[in-house]
Amino acid sequence: MRVRALVVCLLLLLLLLLLCGAAMAAGTVSFNLKSYPTVPLLESGRIVIADFNRDGIPDVAYTVLYYPGEVVVKMGTGGGNLGPDVYYPMSAPAADDPVAVDINGDGWLDIMVRNTVIDAFSSNVTQLLPLINNGDGTFHEGSSIPLPGYPGSFAVGDFNHDGKIDLAVIVCDNPNAGYPSGFATCSLNTYLGDGSGGFGQKQSVQLAGASYDLHAADINGDGKLDLVNVRGSVGLIWWGRGDGTFSAPTYLRPPTTNPVDSVAVADFNNDGRLDLALLSGKPCHPSCGAGSANTVWMFKNNGGTSFTLTTHAPFAAHAGNIVAGDLNGDLNLDLVYYNANANPQPPQLSGSSWDLVYALGLGNDTLGPQGTLQSSNGGLNYYISLAFRDLDGDSRADYAVIDWNEGLLDIGIQTGGWKNCAPPNSAKVAARICGVSNGATVTSPLLVKASGNSPAGVNQLQVWIDGKQQYVKWGDQLAKKFTLSSGKHRIAVVANDKYIGNATTAVTVTVP
Repeated sequence: MRVRALVVCLLLLLLLLLLCGAAMAAGTVSFNLKSYPTVPLLESGRIVIADFNRDGIPDVAYTVLYYPGEVVVKMGTGGGNLGPDVYYPMSAPAADDPVAVDINGDGWLDIMVRNTVIDAFSSNVTQLLPLINNGDGTFHEGSSIPLPGYPGSFAVGDFNHDGKIDLAVIVCDNPNAGYPSGFATCSLNTYLGDGSGGFGQKQSVQLAGASYDLHAADINGDGKLDLVNVRGSVGLIWWGRGDGTFSAPTYLRPPTTNPVDSVAVADFNNDGRLDLALLSGKPCHPSCGAGSANTVWMFKNNGGTSFTLTTHAPFAAHAGNIVAGDLNGDLNLDLVYYNANANPQPPQLSGSSWDLVYALGLGNDTLGPQGTLQSSNGGLNYYISLAFRDLDGDSRADYAVIDWNEGLLDIGIQTGGWKNCAPPNSAKVAARICGVSNGATVTSPLLVKASGNSPAGVNQLQVWIDGKQQYVKWGDQLAKKFTLSSGKHRIAVVANDKYIGNATTAVTVTVP
């Protein structure tokens, strides 16, 4: 009996150790929140995080939607804290969707916004407008980019490999691409940058109806940026030719008749290829009679132009937006839902759609437990914009969010997730290897932890061993074990900036 009891105790101990090991695979979802009041009249728009003054501390900018349009910049002061508001009025009646990117090649991040007409009293101005960085984190308005209609959504990147920022814009005959009605005639337009802030049109493709949520990313890994957007009940991937033009799209068709409202582009299974998550659901109109529960459809990238629908899961309600970010420090990307239309403009929201709802990614193109990120004040929160970035330099993703109803900018500093590799300074693109020193003697397999940073942010890390690429991690943090033979090895980590540029750091190690 004693032997049996001992065996049972040993088994229980082993089970406890396994459970503890599993629990250590990721931390909990926990954030400390700090709130800042936004502009009066609850007119704040969307948000972007970047190091505008290149002091190594991320800053935050958000838009003021109308009459006149403005951009508000808050400089980071360290530890995830922000300084006072600095206002930059725009000539457009409505400014939104800020993007931080160096459009004139001077090494300082500018801010591009689109003019979005809110109601019938707004001027019929159809353009993109830049705020040009003065070289110290202050701004002045640059020359607008005229468009042949209302800009719906836009993406930036170097589409023709000339080292200059280009533009892709969905242009429609109705504001906001006709959302949420879906009634609009739209085209996809690309503009090549001249490196000084000017842009010339390269291609225009007619779209079959209202189209939303445009992204630029190298989906098939050929070194050429592709474009992704949603339309009707499908997702579309436009394949870049590397010259500023794009070929006919590949369609991702989830088995639903609900409209697809948003797409998240991220590597959800850590295989080095970008996958797509599509959010479908009917938006809630003022009566909320037209709304429906959402579904997330996970499409796995098989390489090339092939995708497989792997899983799907219910996720919040009444349409909205999805953003990928690591909420618990396990280096698996999670999804967070918010709704940019949580304001008097239709579609209005009801029920849980007011919240920031998350679904944890399991690292295999599936979603696990869901929950709600805590509110800063326990009130009626309309979260209309969300951005992720490590704001306090501890390797964990933090977030900034606009609460339209409460008139607050909330900063969430992650406290529950596991730490990995503290990032290098964000004043320039840089890479860092943690825990392995140059000239060290190590054992195999070797755990390599690394991170990257830049003013705009790093979106990909690569590990090269003895001159050969061994691993690709989309994001600014990685941890991976590598088997090494006896002898000396050079381990290099390359950090790729979100738009243009990269940096490499390396160590040489010896395996006995």
